[in-house]
Amino acid sequence: MRFLILLTLVVTALAQWDPNFASRRAGIVHLFEWHWDTIADECEIFLGPNKFAGVQISPPTENRIVDSRPWWKRYQPISYILGTRSGDRAALQ
Repeated sequence: MRFLILLTLVVTALAQWDPNFASRRAGIVHLFEWHWDTIADECEIFLGPNKFAGVQISPPTENRIVDSRPWWKRYQPISYILGTRSGDRAALQ
């Protein structure tokens, strides 16, 4: 049991040096609340050519509707349907 715990700790510690990026790429950009089409354009025009490694987006699942549209409502999923105010499934693909 102790060996398993030690192995888990070692693997976890080593994982911080393997970011799973393509070679010669670094950095992740947060594009929360952006429309999917706008994110695609940004990736093709600026982020890709400038060697950014990834993009984080708002949750794409259908979410609870709250008056005054607070930012946190995107984290209140109500289904697995890929459709939000950022776009639909086709735009996300």
